[in-house]
Amino acid sequence: MAYIGHGKINPNHPFAHLQITFGAKPPVSLTSGSEKVKTSETSQGTTTKSSTQARSRLGATISVYWPDDWHSIVLTPRNWAKVKAGAALWIRGRGYRYEGEFFWDKWQFGGGLDGKLIVWYGDGGGQGFVGKLRDTEIREYEWQGAAKAPRPRC
Repeated sequence: MAYIGHGKINPNHPFAHLQITFGAKPPVSLTSGSEKVKTSETSQGTTTKSSTQARSRLGATISVYWPDDWHSIVLTPRNWAKVKAGAALWIRGRGYRYEGEFFWDKWQFGGGLDGKLIVWYGDGGGQGFVGKLRDTEIREYEWQGAAKAPRPRC
């Protein structure tokens, strides 16, 4: 049986605020940022973890069409949860080329699925898409990192 607590870890260590119990000790709460996690011992003696604030692992790719091309943004689980909850979010896309020129795309979310989405482009404040998020193509998927995020058929 091993016990790791404040006395066993250097107080300057980045994880010094965590207490982890292995073995016969009672369940301990770990606090990491705003998420609280409880550990408990199973009948086989292994430690399990359950979150009191379940974090979604679903990311999303949002795609819109304006004349001549599809434009998309990949949202991490954190940003996708914010958007679905109705929080305001501005995020810059990867940019795109049109007739040999490069343009940045900027995505403005607000109001959840029934809220407004505006996709801005270029430095002049052009609007490529204005509408409800619900009217876009939304692909929600299990997040495995930005490099593995499904891209649209652009």
